[in-house]
Amino acid sequence: MITPNINRSVPVIGVIKSIKKALKASMDDPFLYTEEEIHKLKKAKRDYEKIEQESRKEQRGGFG
Repeated sequence: MITPNINRSVPVIGVIKSIKKALKASMDDPFLYTEEEIHKLKKAKRDYEKIEQESRKEQRGGFG
């Protein structure tokens, strides 16, 4: 039996892509998410993009 690795971290880029995909799906089907859920998705996308930008800047010595 193969057990999934629960402690494995998900790359930030993957999270951003999945949020973008969910937001695009919400535009195609307006009844998929409520306004509150869409707002939370957009805020999470901004937060994860900020984390990605800061980590990229840190890895490149201040240039990002």
